[in-house]
Amino acid sequence: MAAAGLFHKRRVAVLWTHISSFEERFPHGEAHSSLYELDRDRLSCAGETVAINAVISFIAALEEGHVTNAVCSVLLKDRIRHATDGQGPRRYQVSRNAALREALEIIESEIEVAPDVEQVARRVGRSRRQFERLFHRPLGRSPVAYYRNLRLDKTRDLLLNTAMPVIAVAAACNFGSQQGLTRAKKARFGHTPYEERGIVRLRISPGKHSNGVGIC
Repeated sequence: MAAAGLFHKRRVAVLWTHISSFEERFPHGEAHSSLYELDRDRLSCAGETVAINAVISFIAALEEGHVTNAVCSVLLKDRIRHATDGQGPRRYQVSRNAALREALEIIESEIEVAPDVEQVARRVGRSRRQFERLFHRPLGRSPVAYYRNLRLDKTRDLLLNTAMPVIAVAAACNFGSQQGLTRAKKARFGHTPYEERGIVRLRISPGKHSNGVGIC
C-alpha cells in the first residue's frame, strides 16, 4: 500500500523492526510504532493478529460494551490491545519497570547519537551503578551493549529492506566507518554486511535471479 502511495502524508503503523527501512523507502508516510493507526480513510496494522484488536477497538468506540464483550468472547480475547500499547519483546520484558521502560525509550529515540550513560541514568533517577544493574537483570547486558545491538538490528533492517549502500547504512546507524560496521557484524553474527544481504536473498529466492526489487 505504501509503494502505491496510499499512505502519502498519513500515519501508518509499522512493525518496530522495520521503522528505519520504511522511513527510508517511503519518506512521505508518517511511520509510527503503534499497533495500528486509522488516519482518515486508511487503516494500517503492525501485524496480522493486531488487525483483530484494531477492529475490536473501533467497535468499542461506537457502542457501550455489550457487542464488544460478545466479540471478545467469541475470539477468546481477554482484553483489548490499544493502538498505543508498546511493540516488541523489549517493552514486554520490562513492562513492570517504569525506569527501565523510560531508559529504553530514551536510547531508542536517540539511536543516531551514542547515549551518555551517566546522563540517561540521571534522567531516570538512578546512579550509574543502579542503572547498570537495571539493565543487567532483565536484559542480561550493559546499556552500552544494548545500544550496540540496537544499532546492529537497525543495520539489518536497512540492509535487507532498502538499497542503501553499506557505507550509508554504517553512517545512519552511528558506526564510525564501513569497516567498523563489518567488524561489529562479524563479531555478533559471523558474517559481513554484504554476506548478510546475499544470505537472506538466497534463502528467499533460491535459484532465481534478482529482479532489482528490494526485499520487504
